[in-house]
Amino acid sequence: MSVKYKYDITYVFGKGRKSKLESNEISGNEFFYGYPYFEKKHYKLNIIETDEPSSSKYFKKYFAILDNLLARATKLTFYKNALISKNTLGQIYNSKNIVTSNHGIGMTLFMYIFFMKKRKKINFIVILSGLFAMRKSKFIVRVLRKIIFSWFLSTVDYLIFTNKSEYQFACKKYSRLKKKFVCLPFCIDTEFWKPKNKDKFSQK
Repeated sequence: MSVKYKYDITYVFGKGRKSKLESNEISGNEFFYGYPYFEKKHYKLNIIETDEPSSSKYFKKYFAILDNLLARATKLTFYKNALISKNTLGQIYNSKNIVTSNHGIGMTLFMYIFFMKKRKKINFIVILSGLFAMRKSKFIVRVLRKIIFSWFLSTVDYLIFTNKSEYQFACKKYSRLKKKFVCLPFCIDTEFWKPKNKDKFSQK
């Protein structure tokens, strides 16, 4: 029996991109990580953003405390307070592919996606920059971070590096996971940023 998905791709962004896409404002395509391309190809797309309304203010308080505890214990970034709700988890569960725009969002979601993967196939893709540049810390923090980090790496399907040196470092340190690593240096939309009137840049 085939598994049905409501969405082909769900993007999980920081706050602000959805309003830009829904408005008539013209923005550089690099801010949307392929969304305009897939939209033109008629994929079923969905967007989740941080700071969307949660089902309960008490859960937000709980997740705020949990975010703080996890951050202090591992020196990693989490946004449960700004992301996790019954609604957002339902959207993720009904998506064939999940793309997060930064590793903080990826870290926030991976624990839930880990268990979702037990029931259905979900491709989990995280775009990152700086995740592997972790500072030295106390022994217990390093142990806890290693546990969380290993769990994260086992759950994610692809890590897209926007920094070549970080990609090379990750390939060397985690060579057995190299097939999950993709290096796509951050590019800009040259058409969008091309001066429409060169004279205005010469004016003081």
